[in-house]
Amino acid sequence: DSMDLFKLIFQHDIRLDQLRGRHVDRDTQETSNSLEAFLKPDPTYSKFYFSGTVLAANPVATYPGQPRFGLSCLDHADDVISAIEWSLSAYTPFATQSRGTLSEMIHKEPIGSAILLKPVRRDDEPTQDDGRMQGASRAQNLDGVHDLGWEQDLNQLLQQLSVGQAENAGHKKEAIASTLEENQLVLYKETAHDGFDLHLFSKKNLYREFFTALKPLVSDNFRFFSMNGKRITSERKFYFETWALSQPPHGIEEVFPETVL
Repeated sequence: DSMDLFKLIFQHDIRLDQLRGRHVDRDTQETSNSLEAFLKPDPTYSKFYFSGTVLAANPVATYPGQPRFGLSCLDHADDVISAIEWSLSAYTPFATQSRGTLSEMIHKEPIGSAILLKPVRRDDEPTQDDGRMQGASRAQNLDGVHDLGWEQDLNQLLQQLSVGQAENAGHKKEAIASTLEENQLVLYKETAHDGFDLHLFSKKNLYREFFTALKPLVSDNFRFFSMNGKRITSERKFYFETWALSQPPHGIEEVFPETVL
């Protein structure tokens, strides 16, 4: 028997200018601007990292067998990915190498790929050109997607956002910041020890949606840990299940069927 241990690492209210690497120099800022700056909050964003570990029960010994690390290793990986897809149903996904549902893209795209999620325009919103939009596919039924060059622009953006296998999303900060400012989301498929994890950047805090969709998966062989990214300051804390599963460090909460937000 094995046990799925699912980890949702979240971090909220991160300043968008940190992503761009621009910091306001308080000394040079004029006093007249300081009240205005105080009253106008800094734009912020959230990060969500989806990971997991399979703890293999070893019946012979008192300790578990060799664990496997990576969201895709979980026995319930497809269920988790479906729950993520459900949570993001207000967005249409785009990727460079695959079409279809978000779940299909997550499985088909190579590691390091970025999947762009654009808000789906509601049917009651007027379009710039109703005649042309009527026959458009759902993929084109999006804010700002009206010109014929949109697919070319989209592929260019996806290329800019994608990271190599040796890189991570930290290398693409400027492109991510610009994308978030357009109220779009960026989802990365990142390398894990034994498969892949997922890493989402969003201006909107989507924690409630993820919590609601993922909590029903909790069972005897699926444990769900919600982890505050600001507290996960080392690899040791990230892999807490290898040394402190019975008493996780501060900032790590187990979600049970009765847990409420």
